[in-house]
Amino acid sequence: MKKISFASLGDLCIDNYLTYKKSFPGGTAFNTAVNAVEAGANVSVFSAIGTDSASQIFQKAFDFYNIDTSHVKIFRGESSSIKVKSDKQGQQFFFDWNLGALQGYSLRPNDRKKLAEYDIAKITLFKPLQKLFDEFYQTNLPQTLKAADFAGLSQTSENVFVIPRYIDQFDICIKSLSEQDFNSLSFLRQLSIDHKKKILVALLGEKGSIAFLNGKSHKQQAIKIKVKDTNGAGDAYIAHFLISYLRKRNIPKAMVEASKAASEKINKLGAT
Repeated sequence: MKKISFASLGDLCIDNYLTYKKSFPGGTAFNTAVNAVEAGANVSVFSAIGTDSASQIFQKAFDFYNIDTSHVKIFRGESSSIKVKSDKQGQQFFFDWNLGALQGYSLRPNDRKKLAEYDIAKITLFKPLQKLFDEFYQTNLPQTLKAADFAGLSQTSENVFVIPRYIDQFDICIKSLSEQDFNSLSFLRQLSIDHKKKILVALLGEKGSIAFLNGKSHKQQAIKIKVKDTNGAGDAYIAHFLISYLRKRNIPKAMVEASKAASEKINKLGAT
């Protein structure tokens, strides 16, 4: 079986866990990339790091997971970093995000050209990286499964209404929501009716996930497991969902595989 090629775009960010006094390589682009490797894909990252000690942490991790970094730009100065606090339930709270090298990052013409060669390309929308997201959105990739994760926006219901601005250029859109947010879930279902063949996925935390296609819903319960760290669970779900779906074109099976990957993630410290 031919290996799937996967492009992971967005933030490379050192997660500084204040509760445990430990630091880990992270950021959605990195977390997704690692999980895509574990799902059996050949992976490239499109992002930026600095020239500080944190960049060496990333380089070692890239080598360990055999992740292609030919599209990782290096800027003189600091890599991106963020502070993380944990509560007793394993929930993480992020603050003091230093963008570092990400401030100067954008897609180069060669990056856009290369993206067309991948089977899957995925990005997460964060407000500070809006320009990068828009550049990716405007890159036409007709042969690529193109996915957008809107989890970088807060879970407030109004943020789900951002998706229609971009849905025309994405095959799959993912958003973290509360199961009690019936208005947003209904909105996603209607979007899937209005935009045929577009898959809308709602991640509901401990309540599992719901996927919509052509108005039909598929629900997957979360696997019950002791929670140590929820950081990166969504990235694990997304990477495994995308790869499984591309291989089998079966949403329920992809959701099962994605849920298993997410449950394995939350049982250990660190996003990967």
